[in-house]
Amino acid sequence: MHRGHRRRRCPHPDSRGRAAYGEDALSAASPGFNGKWAIHPSQIEIANRVFRATDDGIRRARRVLQAPDGAGAA
Repeated sequence: MHRGHRRRRCPHPDSRGRAAYGEDALSAASPGFNGKWAIHPSQIEIANRVFRATDDGIRRARRVLQAPDGAGAA
């Protein structure tokens, strides 16, 4: 994937289906999507919770940024 390119999952069609939206967001997060469209304000909190960076993810990102080019720190 091109650096800086963000993968987003398409909107969930039912703006009132919070549970279905949450399930769809979780299924999007597992293969590497980093966000999800929200078409209703009630969906924003769910998307923020699902796609929020974890402490482990932040630590890994810091190690990668501090590693010399091509070192492949993980």
